[in-house]
Amino acid sequence: MPKTTMNAPTAVGRVPAPARERGKIAPAKLAHVVLKSANKDRLVAFYKALLEAEETFGDSNASFLTYDEEHHRIAVIGIPGLSRNSRRRVGVDHIAFTYASLDDLLATYERLKAVGIRPVWTTHHGATLSFYYQDPDNNFCELQIDVFGSPAELEAYFNSRDFNVNPVGVDFDPDELLRRHRNGESPKELLKRTAAGPHDASTMPRAYLGTLHWLMFKAAKLFGKQPGAG
Repeated sequence: MPKTTMNAPTAVGRVPAPARERGKIAPAKLAHVVLKSANKDRLVAFYKALLEAEETFGDSNASFLTYDEEHHRIAVIGIPGLSRNSRRRVGVDHIAFTYASLDDLLATYERLKAVGIRPVWTTHHGATLSFYYQDPDNNFCELQIDVFGSPAELEAYFNSRDFNVNPVGVDFDPDELLRRHRNGESPKELLKRTAAGPHDASTMPRAYLGTLHWLMFKAAKLFGKQPGAG
């Protein structure tokens, strides 16, 4: 999700060429993410459900999970005595996973809903249609699809008025989107983002920001200043 600041100036969006096309040596791929937990088994069960993942290795200390050709995309290490993650701390904000199609993303939403796993935030960022989920340790995952099919289309959108007025997102009802999908509306229609006026961090939901920062952003909006500004 794009970084946003209160009262930020309009930015010019640019999609850079891959490092190899710029003559740079860079990683071939992002291999995996490792999480640590005081309740390893509970976290493993969540990510197996969220991602349709399976264990390639697991013992009392650690589990490796994968859903594709990589030997593990998520690893969970068990460490007794750890406290639950807090949105008040610096660190990773969320991990994002991209699906191949809107059909796959909505089927995943429906499958997870049936076992009691509901998103805390569903929003159309403009570049992606996104479902945010909260794991048992208060880490967040974004399940998304790309709206545009090429870097040129994406760059044009980043430079559009719609994105610069609202880089945060237009929230939507996932059940309504699912209903429209079942009624046969095309992905092109379902992925249209409606104009919703200016949005900034103060419009993000409390469940995603955490109560403290939700209140800080609301206050900043009310008094017209950025959180932490002098």
